[in-house]
Amino acid sequence: MKIQLPEPIERLEPSTPHAGMTLIELLIGLAVTSILITSSVSGLSTLLAETRMNSHVNSLVHSFHSARQISRVKGTEIAVCKSTNGKQCTANSSWHDGWLIFANLDQDNPPQKDPGETLLEVHESVRPLNISSNRHAFIMRPFGKRSTNGTLVYCDQRGSQSAKAIIVSYTGKPRTSSKDSRGQTLTCTASS
Repeated sequence: MKIQLPEPIERLEPSTPHAGMTLIELLIGLAVTSILITSSVSGLSTLLAETRMNSHVNSLVHSFHSARQISRVKGTEIAVCKSTNGKQCTANSSWHDGWLIFANLDQDNPPQKDPGETLLEVHESVRPLNISSNRHAFIMRPFGKRSTNGTLVYCDQRGSQSAKAIIVSYTGKPRTSSKDSRGQTLTCTASS
């Protein structure tokens, strides 16, 4: 039996030489690529700013919930106040410089942490955010007694359109909102 080999296949050469990209096609490709990169970087910076804002807002909301709960369990006043040093309330500072929570056993007003009063939490600066408020401190009281109510407004470099508020009711319960307590648009103001 004789095996027949196939005939060799001729190598075909392209009838036209391969032309690369033209300069115009290359420039268009680069322009589209740069537009896509620019839009994704812008979206990423917005996402990072929103995440930073939410993280800090949630931290302060947690502080209010914690203070409210401890007040009810211990049956005593718990103060949440602005603090630059993490040891004492600092009335002439801003909320974005930090805050602390302590048992306000002597019920002084405005609250000051005295020797013997337990320091419960310390929170450091949340810059570059700006937090303005209509209160220097919040006092959480046990059941049946009115707590301090007020509003804190968080702002960042994006301005009022991205501002968030923490609204604390007279029962000490905080809630977040993109509007103020009257349903109006939040405004970013100078530090307070």
